[in-house]
Amino acid sequence: MVLIQGIDSTYDEEMKKLKNWLLHGLSAKDIEGPGPNSNFDDTVVCVSKDSFSAFTSGKGFRQLQALATLVSNCSVYCMTKQEEEDPDKSEVLKVA
Repeated sequence: MVLIQGIDSTYDEEMKKLKNWLLHGLSAKDIEGPGPNSNFDDTVVCVSKDSFSAFTSGKGFRQLQALATLVSNCSVYCMTKQEEEDPDKSEVLKVA
């Protein structure tokens, strides 16, 4: 499963639900509302049966740190401040 959080996905109700469940741990009616924060606005997550990979910003990384220790075979790439400030470079890194 691939979850791509960006400007377009904020308008899709099902993508919001998936993000709230997968990245914020919400369930039941809570997954339908807005997430508790926007730390994952520019994040790509790939989940397979035996691994978890994520590409995220510094804010997203800080929140994922606590969750990543619970997942085996986990790989998280966090952009540097310079990469975050250059939108063209961050897009290239995300695709790579």
